[in-house]
Amino acid sequence: MHGLNFLIVDPDYKARNSLARVLTQKGYVVQVDNVAEFCHRDIDSDFVFIPDRNGELEFISGQLQEAGIFFPAIGYGGSPSMTRVVQNLRGSCAGYIEWPGDESEIWATLDVVKRTSANVVKRRVAEARAQHKLAMLTRRERQVAEGIGRGLSSKELAQPLGISFRTVEVHRANIMMKMGTPNMASLIRTLVEAGDVNELSVEEPTFSFDEPRAYA
Repeated sequence: MHGLNFLIVDPDYKARNSLARVLTQKGYVVQVDNVAEFCHRDIDSDFVFIPDRNGELEFISGQLQEAGIFFPAIGYGGSPSMTRVVQNLRGSCAGYIEWPGDESEIWATLDVVKRTSANVVKRRVAEARAQHKLAMLTRRERQVAEGIGRGLSSKELAQPLGISFRTVEVHRANIMMKMGTPNMASLIRTLVEAGDVNELSVEEPTFSFDEPRAYA
């Protein structure tokens, strides 16, 4: 496990420094106290460690995602409850350690994430990247993306959205450009990776594609 790159994002210098001293045994460690500092530097990482205290894990994870930065995240906290650990593992974390704590737990957790959870981590990273791209779409583009994700053609999308076929085609072209997908197969794959498009917030509920909607 030698030669790994670790990133620690923690505003508490003493906390991140104590963890860094251990991680340097197995790799190169970069410490930053906020996401903005990280974004100004060209850093690659195998894992990012984020503290689980006072809402910092959710806040920092959200900031990283908004910045388009996706590394497998390891949460850490002192004496966490089992409920809290499970919540984080089901959420944004690929692993979780109790820290300050036993150093062996760090290596065991990293080993599990690297070996047995590699595919899960890849899926989570792909999903986060896809969700980040979808978040750049306008409200109408998200509605069109939702329909595309359901396998609807431009003609099938036009009527329930109350827009013309040509307008749907324009939205579809804009979606593909913003999401960096060169063709429909690539776009649909990205939508599948993102999960349920309906989970993206819009100002109004998405239209029902099962009920015809008259043109305005």
